[in-house]
Amino acid sequence: MRIRCVGHACLEIETRGLRVVTNPWWEGPAYGRQWYPWPTPQPAGLATRPIDYVFLSHGRDDHFHSPTLRTLQRDATALVPELVAERLGRRLREQIGFCEVLELRHGRTATLRRRLRATAYVNVTDSILVLEDGDRVLVDANVALRGAPAAVVDHFVRLLRDRHPSIDTLFLGYTAGSWFPNCVRLPGKNDRAVARAHEERFRDAFSRIVADLRPRLACASDGSYALVEPHLRWMNDVRLSTEEPDARFARRHPQNGTRVHLILPNDVIEGVDLVPGATARADRDEMERAYGSVLRAACESARALAPRLPDEVLALVERLDQRVRNNAGRLAGRPPFEIDLRLRDNPGLALRVRFDGRQARAETGPARAPRARLEIKADLLDAAIREERGLESILVGSGAVASIESAEDMAHIRGLFSLLSPRPSGWQRLLAELRASPRRQAAALLSQRWPLALYLGSRLGLLPRVDELRGLASEPHLSRAAA
Repeated sequence: MRIRCVGHACLEIETRGLRVVTNPWWEGPAYGRQWYPWPTPQPAGLATRPIDYVFLSHGRDDHFHSPTLRTLQRDATALVPELVAERLGRRLREQIGFCEVLELRHGRTATLRRRLRATAYVNVTDSILVLEDGDRVLVDANVALRGAPAAVVDHFVRLLRDRHPSIDTLFLGYTAGSWFPNCVRLPGKNDRAVARAHEERFRDAFSRIVADLRPRLACASDGSYALVEPHLRWMNDVRLSTEEPDARFARRHPQNGTRVHLILPNDVIEGVDLVPGATARADRDEMERAYGSVLRAACESARALAPRLPDEVLALVERLDQRVRNNAGRLAGRPPFEIDLRLRDNPGLALRVRFDGRQARAETGPARAPRARLEIKADLLDAAIREERGLESILVGSGAVASIESAEDMAHIRGLFSLLSPRPSGWQRLLAELRASPRRQAAALLSQRWPLALYLGSRLGLLPRVDELRGLASEPHLSRAAA
């Protein structure tokens, strides 16, 4: 088995005369031009070469990247997990044009061509791929366990260890890569200290999973991206200045026999032997140079904000008003709130969303100082209310900054997100899919009952949650006084 890192979460795997490509992303930015692939991916003509299988672990933009998928030859067989709240196969057929799609049910092994075996383990909205060719066992966990409650992580670690006791190569995400908590402003919160603590927690989770699974080689992956908006670049700085995952693992687990490597574009693994490519490790100095070279056009585009014309703003407000009115039923029983959406394109102007406990409406007016507000570009707001997955440009792509007075106000921000999206989330989405296809969904729910039950325990407060804001401002090492 030969594995080449193309970049970020994309691997080119060659075994038994077959070529498998995972999570391809190299054709432009993701999340509404918020994330740019960097260090630069190295597809090396992959789009023109025969591909037997394309695996997509989940539906978010840096893994299910439509512009890149459209460059590939469509005669490949797409492998996707059977998710309970989304049908990736249908998206591939209808939006990209793939003809052959194989859904992998949680925990059930599929035998592909030439006796290559593929197993997907589904963690609600994400998945882990295991490939076995008779000689080697590859586990591509990418970000399927990132941010999951400890009980969920432990469940999947036990499952992998029981079913695949001898793992040759493990690919595992190690960086935070999310909107929360970096894009939440709270009085007394030290943004850099909180971001660093968040990154260190993910590095620690990486080390713990690797130590428990004990693969022969573990590759830290899924961290090759850059934010180019001037007000977001500090996040790159924090991420790149945090202790790297291989160094952290060596320090935390000096007696563990696993070799750990931060995988970079064009690194190659032959069996379990690593052949480094020419890509240098990213650091803050490399990042600064990239702003003026390979990312220069992206940085200039991010700075070029042209004010929206009055008619454009009016049309946006009308679409926003219609959307929040239609979605008000999602917030039944929740307390009222009022939030300003401040357009970065039009400083001084706010789009105000009010929810009175039953109904919601949107209007425009001068910016005020409510308890909660959201700063966002007009095109990202428009995408959030128009596109099924547009909200991910905020929630994953860091496309908005929320300012709140207390941790309790975060519930209002989440309520706003429920109002904005045309696509229901969480259990509402699951129930919608269950009504649309009861037999398929019932089988998927049955196979995934344990991770779903563990997540439900987290929601009900029986297990610790990973996105708590409470205490961030009061902990001494995270307060502004510690800056």
